[in-house]
Amino acid sequence: MKLVKSLLLGSAAGLMAVAGAQAADLPVRKAAPVVDYVRVCSAYGAGFFFIPGTETCLRVSGRVRAEYVVGETYRRNAESTFNWRARGQVNLDARTQTAYGTLRTFIRYELTRNVGSFYGNLAPANGVTVDLNKAFIQFAGITAGRATSFFDFYAGAIIWGSSFHGSDTYGVDPVVLAYTASFGSGISATIALEDPTARRAPATVAGAPGLFAGPGVITYDPDNRPHLVGQLRIDQAWGSAQLSGALYQIRAANTFVTTAGVRDYADTEYGFAIQGGLKINLPMLAAGDQLWLQAAYTNGNANYIIPGNGGFGGRIGGFAVAGSADAFISTTGDIERTRGFNLVAAFLHYWTPQIRQGLYASWTNLDYPSEFTAVSGTGLFASGARVDTNIYEIGTNLIWSPVAGLDIGVEVLYRKAAARNGRIAIQETVSPGVLAITDEFKRSEDQFQARLRIQRDF
Repeated sequence: MKLVKSLLLGSAAGLMAVAGAQAADLPVRKAAPVVDYVRVCSAYGAGFFFIPGTETCLRVSGRVRAEYVVGETYRRNAESTFNWRARGQVNLDARTQTAYGTLRTFIRYELTRNVGSFYGNLAPANGVTVDLNKAFIQFAGITAGRATSFFDFYAGAIIWGSSFHGSDTYGVDPVVLAYTASFGSGISATIALEDPTARRAPATVAGAPGLFAGPGVITYDPDNRPHLVGQLRIDQAWGSAQLSGALYQIRAANTFVTTAGVRDYADTEYGFAIQGGLKINLPMLAAGDQLWLQAAYTNGNANYIIPGNGGFGGRIGGFAVAGSADAFISTTGDIERTRGFNLVAAFLHYWTPQIRQGLYASWTNLDYPSEFTAVSGTGLFASGARVDTNIYEIGTNLIWSPVAGLDIGVEVLYRKAAARNGRIAIQETVSPGVLAITDEFKRSEDQFQARLRIQRDF
C-alpha cells in the first residue's frame, strides 16, 4: 500500500509540474490600449474638434474656386478678352479657452493659377501665386499678424469682380498690431498700427542713394512707418455699423534742387482717411437678405477709397485709365496730396433658399493737385501727371446653391470712367492696312464684363 500511495503522489506531482510548465508557455492577454478619440468641440460653432491630448479646438476648412471672365479690351498686345482662374484655399482656425478669454490662431493659404490680364497681369500671360493671405493671433483683445485692415468695412462681400468698390486690402492685407476693447452689447473700439505697404500707390520704394526721383509722383522712402488706424463698431441682430479712420505719414525719397542749387529731400507731410459703413439685415424680406452702405474720404492715400495696392494703377480687368497716385512732389519740395471719395451700395436678396442675387453700385472720385493735372494729349503720362476722374460702376450676380457649400453663378458689371479735365484712356487703333498700337486719349471710356464662377466651400 505504501508503494501504491507513493506512486500516486509522485504521478500527481509530475502532472502538476507539467501543467505549470505548459501554463508558463501560454500567451498573456494584455489590457486593451486607451484610445484618445477625437471629440466634437461645440463651444465655437460647427466644424470644431478637440486636438487629441489637448484642450485646443481646431477647425479645418477651405475653398476651391473656378472662374471664367470675358470682357472688353483696348490693347491687343497687353490685354486678353478671355481670362481663367483656379484657386484653392485652406483655413486653419485653432482656439483655446483661457483665464484671459479665447486664445485664437488663424492661418489662411491661397494657391492661385491665373491666366489673362483681368487678373493683374499686364500682358495676356499666366501667373501662379502662393499667398499667406492671413496669419494672426488674437488674445486678450490683441490682434497680431497679417489680418484684414481695421479700416475696412467690406461691402465688397457681395461683389465678385475686380472693382472700384471702396477700401479693400484683400490679397495685400497688412501686418497689424491692434488692441480691441469690448464694452458689451456688441460694441467695440480698436486702435491699430498697420504696415503701410498695402496702401501705397504707386507701390514704389526708393533705391540706392543717387537714384531718387525728382519732382513728380511721390516715391516712398523705405522707412515703412505704420499707419495709425482707429475703429468704432457695433454688431447686433439688426446688423452692423462702423466708423473708422486712419492717420499716416507721407515721407518721400524724392529730391529737388533748392534755390541755392543744393539737392535736398522733399518735405514730410501727413494725411488722413475716414470711412463710415452700415450693414442692415432684412429678414422681413427673406432670410439672409442684407443691405450695405459705405462712404469713405481720403486726403493723401488713394488706396483708402479704391481697392488693392495701387488701385487702378494702369488697368483693372482691361479697363484703361491712368494709374492713381497718393501725392506729388513740387519743384520746391512741397508734397501735394491727392483727395477723393467713394460711395458704395450693395444689396443681397434670397429669391429662394437656394437662389440669391447681389446688386451693387459705386461712385469713385479722384481729385489731383492742379499743378499735376494733365489737361491734354500725352501730358497724361508725362512728368507723372494725372487726370481728375469720376468712375461709376453697377453690377449684379445671380447664384444657385443646389447643395450646401456649392455656388454656381454668373455676374455682369458695367463701369465708366469720365475725366473732368483732359483725357483718360488708351485704346487700340488701326492705321490703313497696318495693325498698330498707338496712344489715343479720350474723355470717357466704358466697359462691360461678365464672369462665371463655380465654387465649393467646406
